[in-house]
Amino acid sequence: MNNIDIDNTLFQIINDVSKDIKKNYYNELEKNNISLPIEQLNVLMYINNNKNVKQQDIADATGKDKTTITRFLETMIKKKLILKKSSKIDTRQKLISISKNGLEILNKSLEVTFQFNKNLEKNFDKKDLVFLKKQLKSTSSLMDQESLF
Repeated sequence: MNNIDIDNTLFQIINDVSKDIKKNYYNELEKNNISLPIEQLNVLMYINNNKNVKQQDIADATGKDKTTITRFLETMIKKKLILKKSSKIDTRQKLISISKNGLEILNKSLEVTFQFNKNLEKNFDKKDLVFLKKQLKSTSSLMDQESLF
């Protein structure tokens, strides 16, 4: 195999940046007494935006399997972030909604997220930031459309 400087590959650079951003983001959340993984925050946001959703809806929207969503939801119920109730139409069907506490945590986390993003973006020249966002979106779109192998 050729001598490849793995640390300088696009894959490794993106991976390193992603890890660093997540680590710093989690630190900011913890400073604000929010201890939820990003995935659970995303689920909380989905529930808030879609009012009284079914578990399958959440699984479909997040691309997570039903077992993972079940664990997320159980944890979130224990933390009093969401409520689960039977549907009036079909009592076998459970509907999930955000609790008052969940809404407070979500709003607080969004404030932290927006401030974190603002602090991150201020490190870039505006023109460079526009270019970087365009390239990253293009790369993400490419990953969605085709296999690289």
